[in-house]
Amino acid sequence: MTQAPIRPGTVDDQMAAALALAEKIRMAARQPFIVDGNELLVSCSLGVAVYPDNGSDEITLTKSADEAMYRAKDAGRNSVVSASNTTR
Repeated sequence: MTQAPIRPGTVDDQMAAALALAEKIRMAARQPFIVDGNELLVSCSLGVAVYPDNGSDEITLTKSADEAMYRAKDAGRNSVVSASNTTR
């Protein structure tokens, strides 16, 4: 699988692209797999943050994405949530 190049655009475009990618990851994680003859099902909760709306450095962006992930968990898990549009 090749990675799509990052293209300049509005923050809204970047967030839309990041959310679409996160959704693909979420759906891929839902595929059952077999371990020692047992079918395992997993789910994941993802938080998405983009520069500069959700942070101006890697630490702030990570914190914003982490907060969004916990909101996804609080909302029932197995979902994708974007960070708020507040720069810290």
